[in-house]
Amino acid sequence: MIDSCGVSGGQLVGWNGKLYEKISQLSTRYIISVKLRERSTLLSFCVSSVYGSNDHSFKSFFLQDIRNIHAWCSSEPRVLTGNFNMIRFMHECQGCEGNIVDMESFNDLIRGLGFIYIPIRGRLVTWSNKRAMFAFAKFDRFLISDV
Repeated sequence: MIDSCGVSGGQLVGWNGKLYEKISQLSTRYIISVKLRERSTLLSFCVSSVYGSNDHSFKSFFLQDIRNIHAWCSSEPRVLTGNFNMIRFMHECQGCEGNIVDMESFNDLIRGLGFIYIPIRGRLVTWSNKRAMFAFAKFDRFLISDV
């Protein structure tokens, strides 16, 4: 578990201990990762829960954390999921500003590390500001490695 930072709610990763054994874990400011081994097949994989900063000045640190987690579990299949607080394309954000450099960096990272984006069905957006000046965006992602 990663404790709350500011007004965020913190993060938690859980698994069924009867089916999976924890091999190791690694936590950063934005990510908690767990290497698990399936007890019946001995297949190991890495699950990472992310909560990216909504502050533009911290985006490069967040993306570096993803690279570090990728290097830490590069020999296992990986799942990376959570609120990235980043959009990939301008159409994913309405009523809010999209930063082209951040989008390109995020997409380059996804491609460069070999992640495959799995769309979240039934959800065009995953965040809204719930204000009169309405804004919404798609921040939540589910990415898997191609290993």
